[in-house]
Amino acid sequence: MKVTAEFLRKKGASCDQVDIFEREWKDGCEVTLPNLLRAVELELDLNWFVNHCLPATIWKRYDAEVATIIKRYYAEVAPIWKRYNAEVAPIWKRYYAEVAPIWKRYDAEVATIIDKLVNK
Repeated sequence: MKVTAEFLRKKGASCDQVDIFEREWKDGCEVTLPNLLRAVELELDLNWFVNHCLPATIWKRYDAEVATIIKRYYAEVAPIWKRYNAEVAPIWKRYYAEVAPIWKRYDAEVATIIDKLVNK
């Protein structure tokens, strides 16, 4: 399967992603393992590519095969998220405590503006 910048544009790829692709592969490229690994290095969004560019039959097979990898990924990431959330929770709590009165003042000022505009 050959992929070109024009093909990606027609599929709705973001301009930034198409620009990166086009700088690397001016004339497009075949979907091969070396090209896919290069796309990973370039931080191109392969998940977007799979969901928008591959035929449904390939997408279904891809989804089934990736399920195991995703399960392993979440198992490995779970303890990291747990530690992260434990460390960040007190920071968010302080943040929301400090921001709450500011939001109240903001909402009150917005209410005043709305009233002024509606009841002119």
